[in-house]
Amino acid sequence: MIITRATNKFKQIIFRLKRKLFPLPDYPKLISQISSLKQAIDYANSKSTSTGVSQPDYYNLYNYVRLTQPKYVLECGTGKSTIVIAQAMLDNQLNNPTDARLQKMKLVSMEDKKDWYEHSKQNIPQEFHSFVEIHHSKLSFASYSLLSGVVYETIPKYPYDFMFIDGPDQSGGTGITKCDFDIIKYVSTSDHPVSAFIDNRKHTILACTLAFGQDKVTFYPNEALGYVAPVTKKDLVIADKISLRNSLFKNGGITLSPKPFLKTLPFNNKAS
Repeated sequence: MIITRATNKFKQIIFRLKRKLFPLPDYPKLISQISSLKQAIDYANSKSTSTGVSQPDYYNLYNYVRLTQPKYVLECGTGKSTIVIAQAMLDNQLNNPTDARLQKMKLVSMEDKKDWYEHSKQNIPQEFHSFVEIHHSKLSFASYSLLSGVVYETIPKYPYDFMFIDGPDQSGGTGITKCDFDIIKYVSTSDHPVSAFIDNRKHTILACTLAFGQDKVTFYPNEALGYVAPVTKKDLVIADKISLRNSLFKNGGITLSPKPFLKTLPFNNKAS
């Protein structure tokens, strides 16, 4: 007990020291400088009773979608983030009125809880109705090689460019934490590159690391956010022993290489 308390105290000291040496960006200030993003968050807060995600998530979600301009987005777990993603997509469309690709964009948001699905459908602003779809689906399980996890049974089939993973319950109601498997299931049959954010779901981040290798997946503890770089079925290393040896087991073991969040992801951090 004494050793455990001393260890936890030491970890707290190290965490505070890191925060002093590497402080987080002023996310509230960055958000306030992007009027459409702030309005989207204010609207979501006024309409939804969910806890939502963190301010770094809102900012980085918006920023990443604006930068990469995805045509098809899949969100696993409907919530306030749905409004933020939709606002970023609408801003892309409004700023590129002649881009035919963005005129046919789609945001598909999946939800397994019926009451929350109904609540979320009613709160989607009118200006998003042309491209936002909220879908209710039962949960199931899927597997690939030695990995398995929870998936939505009925996800609309689109060539998704980006996914935001904030649901469903990683246990699928079993009480035993597994992972959210939708991105791995999708990628296992896709030649179309898709990137993803994973909201602080460490089992899911670990599963993606095992599936795609350490070069494709990073966890940023300060932002509590996982990032999967664009991947296709060719990037699935878990089923091939040579790929495993050259990725996860390179240098004789599995290692975690810390990377600075804002320098690693291709964000444009200049507020606009």
